[in-house]
Amino acid sequence: MLVEQVPRPVRLTSGACSERGRRSHNADASAAHRDPATGGLAYAVADGIGDSEGSGHAARLAARAAAREAAHVGAGRAVAAARAALEAWLPDDEHHRAGDAVLVTAALRLGGGFTVAWAGDARAYFWDGTALTRLTTDQTVAEYFRSHGQTPTERMEHVVTNSVRLSTPTTIGLAHAPAGRGRLVLTTDGVHKRLTPEGFRLVVAGAGDPGTTAALLVATALRAGGTDNATALVVDVG
Repeated sequence: MLVEQVPRPVRLTSGACSERGRRSHNADASAAHRDPATGGLAYAVADGIGDSEGSGHAARLAARAAAREAAHVGAGRAVAAARAALEAWLPDDEHHRAGDAVLVTAALRLGGGFTVAWAGDARAYFWDGTALTRLTTDQTVAEYFRSHGQTPTERMEHVVTNSVRLSTPTTIGLAHAPAGRGRLVLTTDGVHKRLTPEGFRLVVAGAGDPGTTAALLVATALRAGGTDNATALVVDVG
């Protein structure tokens, strides 16, 4: 007897929170998109470079373009789609001074799990009910020095070596979150660089729904002395 194996549908619930902090503008953005043709589902968080209306617009453009592309064809081409959106908006900004962002995006894979792509220091984590795993590696000057056995300065933590507009196919980060129940978390540096690893884990491992958890991550980061924009997007995989 031949039995056809049909994948179980994955139940997802999500929530996001973003606060301006002490900046003049909120240059962070988040997006979620379900492709009507493929049924693909993807999420994105972007952090505009700078503190201006233009920075915020760049983040919103990048997040929306990345989520749409990731839902349609997967995360692998999402950063390139975000770059194309920014270049179409400001085609003459060859030095990337007015319209750039860092970005992380995650697309649900067929059969479960997520593919994650990123440029810069926005992060993705996965909580499986036991352990919190960081899926991304910061593309910063600090991480470069660290990888070469040297101790970076605090300032180096905030200088990125890659961004949406600087990205190429060889510099885009790619990772995979495992299939199965758990919690996917996307954050900007205003959240994860203000919390200790243990503090971050305790919030993510809490029993709150995705929206409550995202809000608590942001609030805890700001209470810890954060002055930057702070954004978190949380997806529960049922």
